[in-house]
Amino acid sequence: MFKSKIPYEKKAEIVKDYLDGRVGYAESLKRANCGREPFRRWVHLYKEKGAAGLSRATWLRPSPILCKPSVWCIIGTPHWRFY
Repeated sequence: MFKSKIPYEKKAEIVKDYLDGRVGYAESLKRANCGREPFRRWVHLYKEKGAAGLSRATWLRPSPILCKPSVWCIIGTPHWRFY
C-alpha cells in the first residue's frame, strides 16, 4: 500500500484552494503530485469530515454508523460488515 508523503494539513490546503475556486483541477493535481482518484478521495473526505478527514488516523478507523462488528477471528480483531 502506498503511503502519502504529504501531511494532511497540506492536503487540506490544496483541497480548500480547489473548492474555493482559487486553483483549477489540473493545477491542484500538480500541487498534490497525485492522480485523479486520490485527489477525488481527498475532496470527498474533506467535504464529508473537514480537514480532519484527510488525516490517516481518521480514515482508517471504521465509522460506527456505517458498519458494526460481525465475527471475531481467533486473534481477537473484528471483521467489519458494511451496511
